[in-house]
Amino acid sequence: MKKAISLALSCAAITSWAPGAGAAEAKERFGNWQVQTLTDKMDDSTRGIALLRSSSAPTVLMLVKCDYAGDGVYIQFSGPVLGETNGRETRPFVYRLDKNNKQVEEWRYAQRGAIQIDVTKAKPFAKALMNSQSIIVRQYGRDLDTTDAEFSLDGAKQAVERVFAICKEPL
Repeated sequence: MKKAISLALSCAAITSWAPGAGAAEAKERFGNWQVQTLTDKMDDSTRGIALLRSSSAPTVLMLVKCDYAGDGVYIQFSGPVLGETNGRETRPFVYRLDKNNKQVEEWRYAQRGAIQIDVTKAKPFAKALMNSQSIIVRQYGRDLDTTDAEFSLDGAKQAVERVFAICKEPL
């Protein structure tokens, strides 16, 4: 249930970059990354969100988010309307860090982009961003049309470390 709520909230965060109802917000910058700390006014719990805009496709954003320690870590890429996957359905998600070989994975898709909510995949992905200079991603639409985006990862180490520290998730 928390994942479904978190997924819905992340879509809102990507679209508006604004905190949800009842949350106080603090912003920091690391390179081109914007890191937000959202504090729930009801229980003082904190969530961390790092946002990065693509250098090659300005409408595409990368989001690294930690809602809570444990399985509350996920990665999301926004962009043009690609069409949601239903249930456990997935579509290809391809990425290449620096000049390494491309990696092909199966990710779920929200209406506007790919999302990895499996913490056993999302956390290593976030760690890999910390040690890289660039990433190129390819997202697949419902009809397997593709959207490519490139990101400069300057400041990724500090941004990801900060997001994990906000929600008290060990790296």
